[in-house]
Amino acid sequence: MVERKKNDAFQHICDRMKMKVQSWGARLLSQGGKEVFIKTVLQAIPTYSMSCFLFPKTLCTKLESIMSRFWWQKSLTRNGMHWCNWANLNIPKNYGGMGFRDLGKFNIALLVKQGWRLVTNPNSLLGRIYKAKHYPHTSFWNATLGTNPSYTWKSIFAARKVLEDGLGWKVGSGSQISILQDCWLPHWAGGKIQATPANSRFDRVSELIDYSTKSWKVDLISKCFTPLEAIAICYIPLSVYNSEDRMVWFADNSGRYTVRSGYRCLVGSWVEDTVNTDSSGVYKKIWELNLPPKIRIIVWQITKDYIPTAVNLYNRRISSSPSYPSYSEALENFMHTLLVCGPAKDVWQSMGVDWSNFNESMDFCTWINLVFQDRRHDFGEIATTTAWALWQARNKRTMEGKGQSAQDICSLTFSIIKEMRELKERIPALVNKMNPIWMPPQEHFVKVNFDAAFRITLHQPSSGFIIRNSRGQVMGYGTIFNKFVLDSFTAEAIACLQALDFSRDKVLLMCK
Repeated sequence: MVERKKNDAFQHICDRMKMKVQSWGARLLSQGGKEVFIKTVLQAIPTYSMSCFLFPKTLCTKLESIMSRFWWQKSLTRNGMHWCNWANLNIPKNYGGMGFRDLGKFNIALLVKQGWRLVTNPNSLLGRIYKAKHYPHTSFWNATLGTNPSYTWKSIFAARKVLEDGLGWKVGSGSQISILQDCWLPHWAGGKIQATPANSRFDRVSELIDYSTKSWKVDLISKCFTPLEAIAICYIPLSVYNSEDRMVWFADNSGRYTVRSGYRCLVGSWVEDTVNTDSSGVYKKIWELNLPPKIRIIVWQITKDYIPTAVNLYNRRISSSPSYPSYSEALENFMHTLLVCGPAKDVWQSMGVDWSNFNESMDFCTWINLVFQDRRHDFGEIATTTAWALWQARNKRTMEGKGQSAQDICSLTFSIIKEMRELKERIPALVNKMNPIWMPPQEHFVKVNFDAAFRITLHQPSSGFIIRNSRGQVMGYGTIFNKFVLDSFTAEAIACLQALDFSRDKVLLMCK
């Protein structure tokens, strides 16, 4: 029972998460192990409760602070330095974060699922109970919060706007869809008709369809709507069968709402507004490297400058000097460690790499971008592993007083790369290769092969198909030119449908 003190009602979730952290915190987990633990264990604990109730922001902040402390801490008794807030870690990996869930947005995505069920399955037991109690004389979309709503209804009501923005109509017969009031256009065209049509006597989408040819009335649409809206309408595929109109979730190709697609919509809109996506290609290449997770995470930290160099410690007022005594008066940032200090020059020279044209003022993102542009396919793995090994050598020299030679660093680098390559070779590649040789069907069967050619500039694909029997004899073939097709996926689907229709008519004709 959830009462007014909601934080107290969900305190058991915080306690469970703390117990998990204490039981696993004593073990020596690498950053890669911590990432897996947070994503698979800690963030799964509140999922069931979040699918029914809207968590207070203070509760989400408390849960995220537990995970943040676990992520940055060195051990149960040693608190690590928090180099960034949790919001920066919630950013997807390809845009510079760690891809942890934003609990507030994930909570909304789970609640939208409940609203989707009420809309798509109103005759279920839950749908009938909610309609009788909260909106007996209206629809889910026009329902109000009411004077004494339950906590679950308040939670679903808070997520209704997200569902409303992502839903739209899939055109079937068009009889249930209002031209002006409903969202039935593709999202790239705005979803709804923005301007009043020149001829406003039309009310339903069915009036824009020519049912004799199962196509749009192109001339009428061109006269009544703006050019962008007219093109968008003509690009909507129509069913050749008498299907009904239905509501679909535009963010998923299946048309059904999923928590994954809902969360991606919420995070995607936030990323577009707040995150600089210029370096997304660099981060994507970092996470695709065939290296241990701990190395990739360290490389990510270096790109974000989340490492304890002397300059960073000085800027945070932890160290009294931005340089270490062993480096004379030189400022110790990571580029200094990578290119100048200690055995760095000897390491790169032994690998046959010359960085003399680059100086310490260059940031790490610029450097790693140059690394990925190198023509050698494995140079990215070698360079990033070397950067990690140089950083580990610097830490041993600074903290433990143990020095490493250039030969030791090179041996460590290539042993890791060799081990990862051998491990990759042992894992079977799950690739479905198509047989380039045509194989005949069984006796008394025919095989239909089809394909679509699509040019994105013209949006006018063509379909080609051929029918052959078990002896390889051609029983029919044809090509069809199509208009108003938006993408290659739709072009392939239309080609499949046309090939099946052609083969059905051809076989029936032969049977006669």
